[in-house]
Amino acid sequence: MATVELYRLSCGTLKIPGNLLLSDLSDKPEDALHCEDWAFLIKHKDRVVLWDSGLACDLSIYPPVTQKRMPTFNPVGPDRSLKDKLEDAGILPGSVTDVVFSHAHWDHQQPIHIMFPNATAWLGPGTTAHCGKGYPTDPEAGMFSELLDPEKRIGKVRELSLSDDKWSKYGPFPHAFDFFGDGALMLCNAPGHIPGNMCAVVRTDKGPVCLGGDCAHNMRLITGESEVGQWKKENGELTSMHASVDDARSTIKKIRQLKEEGVIIALAHDPTFEWHQTIE
Repeated sequence: MATVELYRLSCGTLKIPGNLLLSDLSDKPEDALHCEDWAFLIKHKDRVVLWDSGLACDLSIYPPVTQKRMPTFNPVGPDRSLKDKLEDAGILPGSVTDVVFSHAHWDHQQPIHIMFPNATAWLGPGTTAHCGKGYPTDPEAGMFSELLDPEKRIGKVRELSLSDDKWSKYGPFPHAFDFFGDGALMLCNAPGHIPGNMCAVVRTDKGPVCLGGDCAHNMRLITGESEVGQWKKENGELTSMHASVDDARSTIKKIRQLKEEGVIIALAHDPTFEWHQTIE
């Protein structure tokens, strides 16, 4: 069976009020959770694929709407750009063939084509319908027009479609896209967090690894030790970090099933995740 080489990439950190992530934590400073911001590099034959791009070094590049949200999450960008980290590891920027975004949030997505000019950016189904045309086309948007606006896109961008692309069942996930065509990287439609959200399962020589993105923000959700955090807005309405809590719970249950079947789970913000191949 075909396998990939998988590398963990350190792309900054966040410190998030615990109640935003887990139901049994409060908004007190002592309950705040340290979160890593992992991205991943996948090597497969002649393809070099990034799963997410993490935080930018310079946080001022993000749109104004995103800047206003940042203080809640206390982001610290990496000390070097993703491009520089890969170059230091002997990976030329021009050799990156693809960047697959788990979803369109600022701690996972940054402008990539200036760093990786030959890469195709991949978006999950429903991303542009949810995000609109991005910033600066829409001054109130939180993500970037170069990935979202057909008239301002830079480089190649491919948005998967549930109706037009070929999907198959993979484990508990009804819609999985065979990225390489040999089962080594399966992109799974994973509703809940936001429209367009995906997770992935890669086959490595250490066994299968699920790249969970923000399907869950903490491993205690996968183990069932805690529940998705929810809180009341000023109008009394319940909200959460997920667009649909019910769908998020369903996706978390699917990832829990993978774990029970022996799949290694790598969540984007899990500070406990260890891997033998890293690029710091």
